[in-house]
Amino acid sequence: MYYLNKLRLAISGIMLIFAVVHTVWPDLAIDAITLALLGIAVTPWLAPLFKTIELPGGVKIEFQDTEKVAEATAALAAASTARFDGAVTPEIQAREATSAAGTVMKAVTATNLQQASQSVLLWVDDKPSNNVLERRALEALGITFVLATSTQEALEKLKNSTFGAVISDMGREGDVDAGYTLLDSMRQRGINTSYIIYAASRSPEHVVEARKHGALGYTNRPDELFQLVMQTL
Repeated sequence: MYYLNKLRLAISGIMLIFAVVHTVWPDLAIDAITLALLGIAVTPWLAPLFKTIELPGGVKIEFQDTEKVAEATAALAAASTARFDGAVTPEIQAREATSAAGTVMKAVTATNLQQASQSVLLWVDDKPSNNVLERRALEALGITFVLATSTQEALEKLKNSTFGAVISDMGREGDVDAGYTLLDSMRQRGINTSYIIYAASRSPEHVVEARKHGALGYTNRPDELFQLVMQTL
């Protein structure tokens, strides 16, 4: 939580920097969507002053939802920076915080935000601790996760429950294609739940192969995973 609070402060600081730059150099082009997505991140610190926030396009979000968006942004930025090898510089943190704010603002709508609180997803990974921050970003919006660490456990859970989507890693249990094994087994059983593969690779070949098997997407990027999940709501 301490790290997330630091990221929230960093996002707010970026917003203030943009405001100062725009004041000092009024002719400098700063697009409206950038200001909007950074503005939404600073609003949780101004809670006593607002009840609703109106986004571009006339969409209104209650302040409670705005806090969810800010928490999701902070967790997504943390997930993205955690994937860097070596030292994470302040420049990298700032870039990832801004990118996360843009991803969340573009992916979240009033409709899917409401649906998120009713969504239960199955996440299959033999090392679930590797995805804590990614889950936290989505949990901030109200999504609930059920975890499975093996293909067989996942199939048992799918037999007994209905999920909004399934997220799976690729290799596990000595099966380098376990992600496809689970997906193929689901389809053979008539389970057509949306399926997303979140693995170490993001090569075009893997993306194409995943779609041939019937997956919605294949990625190793937290921001793309976030977008894919929001598409399923």
